[in-house]
Amino acid sequence: MVSIRCLRLPLAAALLLLSAAVPALAERQILVNLKDRYLYVLDLDPAKFPAEIASSGVVLKAQPDAAKVLGKFPVAIGAPESPTPTGFYSILEKIKDPTYFSHSKNALLPPGPCNPVGNRWMSFKGSDDNAYGIHGTAWPEWVQRREAVSKGCIRMFNADAVKVFDLVKLGTPVRITVD
Repeated sequence: MVSIRCLRLPLAAALLLLSAAVPALAERQILVNLKDRYLYVLDLDPAKFPAEIASSGVVLKAQPDAAKVLGKFPVAIGAPESPTPTGFYSILEKIKDPTYFSHSKNALLPPGPCNPVGNRWMSFKGSDDNAYGIHGTAWPEWVQRREAVSKGCIRMFNADAVKVFDLVKLGTPVRITVD
């Protein structure tokens, strides 16, 4: 249950605050669970999140069938020294067949099977102001073992990255949790 406290606000102000404070009610959403190391693409039914006005403020209660899982995909996540950030974000950029700049080699790597970010890139900005990506990989064994190896990005099998890329659009909410 999501609870938003709006003490001492008139109903109109509380509802305005609610509409601005709950971007997660978009119809499509990405959820990444760092504990089980899976990425989920969800379709949410905003009509199944009825708001109730209580003495403590506005309360949203999701009905049991409020979300439909469109896909569940294994992922590799950030290494302990460079963890994947938790929180609420949104997809800022989508690139098909991206190029990659290698700082260690000081070189631009073209699209293809050796590209570290695979064949799809979807970026979001962390609360630390760094850019992170949900992307494919040239090392599928890391995803197979669901390892913690990246610099904070979320690596996927290339075929799965294509599926997610096709399911989401710019602005799609991304929620990253540890549970």
